[in-house]
Amino acid sequence: MFDDGKMRIYKKIPGKTAAGMPVTTLSFHAEAWYGDINFTVREYYLARESNTAVTRRVRLHMDKALCDKFAVEIDGLQYDIGRVWHGIERGVPITDLTLAAVVVLYDMAGGGGP
Repeated sequence: MFDDGKMRIYKKIPGKTAAGMPVTTLSFHAEAWYGDINFTVREYYLARESNTAVTRRVRLHMDKALCDKFAVEIDGLQYDIGRVWHGIERGVPITDLTLAAVVVLYDMAGGGGP
């Protein structure tokens, strides 16, 4: 179920530069095993209705702290979390994430983590 690899999860923290420009910094939250999941017709229309870009969907062991205020890094690629769903699949607590590719890359240097 979670056999496609490991991902790093970061909390997005809004801030400002010395010049007053908005900037988002990242704080390491966790590392998790994930599995890619297919897009469904339902997911497509939910994303379309909420005007959410969808690049990828993944499933991981349940982490109820996750919301759209987080970003993930998978295989060196960065994604924003668009939608989060928590539930039980075959007796296993899971979290499904709908991800959108990041257009302007976050600075991961200060993100910390293992």
